[in-house]
Amino acid sequence: MANIKFTTVTDATRAGGTPADGEYVWTSDTKKFYRGDGSTAGGVLIGSQSSATIDDNAVTLAKLVQTTQYKLLGRSSSGTGNWEEITTSANTFSLLACADYAAMRTALGLVIGTNVQAYDANIVTTSASQTLTNKTLTAPVLGTPASGTLTNCTGLPLSGIAASTATAIGVGSIELGHASDTTIARVSAGVVSIEGVNVVTVSATQTLTNKTLTSPSLTTPSLGTPTSGTLTSCTGLPVSTGISGFGANVATALAINVGTSGAPVVNGGALGTPSSGNLTNCTGLPTAGIVDANVTNAKLANMAASTIKGRVTASTGVPEDLTAAQARAIVEAAAPSAVTITGNTTLTKASHQGKVLYCTTGALNLTVDNSTDFDSYASCEIVNKTGAVVTLVATATINRIGSKPLTLPANGRATLMREATADVYLLTGEMA
Repeated sequence: MANIKFTTVTDATRAGGTPADGEYVWTSDTKKFYRGDGSTAGGVLIGSQSSATIDDNAVTLAKLVQTTQYKLLGRSSSGTGNWEEITTSANTFSLLACADYAAMRTALGLVIGTNVQAYDANIVTTSASQTLTNKTLTAPVLGTPASGTLTNCTGLPLSGIAASTATAIGVGSIELGHASDTTIARVSAGVVSIEGVNVVTVSATQTLTNKTLTSPSLTTPSLGTPTSGTLTSCTGLPVSTGISGFGANVATALAINVGTSGAPVVNGGALGTPSSGNLTNCTGLPTAGIVDANVTNAKLANMAASTIKGRVTASTGVPEDLTAAQARAIVEAAAPSAVTITGNTTLTKASHQGKVLYCTTGALNLTVDNSTDFDSYASCEIVNKTGAVVTLVATATINRIGSKPLTLPANGRATLMREATADVYLLTGEMA
């Protein structure tokens, strides 16, 4: 027996070669068996058969590829091609299972005489012209009938009567059916009457005779010249033209707002800006009524010699003429406030400018630097009550007489003043 050659490769390797005649190839990935014949690329699949070798009527349903429920074999794609699985539903299969058309109509709920109307030549349609006899229409929309007789109809609304100036209703009047007011008739153009009495309209010019108007609302009426009337609740009467009997120009003046040129002066009223006037006998002029910067010294009350204006009397009041002694007492009473210093301190404007600095505890330093932001020519007074030396430590410039030191002995007193230039100070006093 000749040797049989078996080869195991991947399907891609098999397809790329031509097995020799008698050589068998097993594909490790697709698990298929091929036999070589020396000429067929990839070999011949063992167990495969062409449709030409299958006997007619030999393929059973079991041999077909399995499918899922409610699928039909056919072709829905266009053109000739392979069979396809067509997805349907349980309803489709129930119709296919019906024995006849009657069974299909039952399945579809279209049983004639039960679910749908059987054909009848007398059935009314929506398009054909047909005559209905003894039929009752419930709330129909009639559209525009070509003709009709409404002898026995009721409930016709007035809006259902077509407008026309050519055809009169009845014989030119409308019968209302009331015991007394029964007839509405046309009198003339735009005028109608009820039982012979003309109806007043809002647009026509008509004369009212012996009429009483109760709470009427008249819009811009022309009253003419009433013989009488009560205007208690009326407003808007123009003074300049609606009242007679005034003297010359009085009515014109009364029509001008109070406080405006030409208006009369009333008690408590505003004068406005009179062109002239004499206030000799007037009192109560408020200071707000005096124009700013217009009261000169000559207009002030005379003062005694060597006095100045001020006030020594307690509480707020009118100015008084003060003597020199009174003025000096006021100035001396405004003594600077004192600040007690017990340790090394940097002088500042907020805490020390304009104040007396009482140094009370031991030798200490007062620092003057760029944070000592006194105003120009502002100063403070330094009093040494420590019993030791107070030293001024300066990064700012401190000018002083000669070469006096920046030390203040016990019980000494000195003044520190800022000059015009920032960080430049002048120190005077009992330095030693």
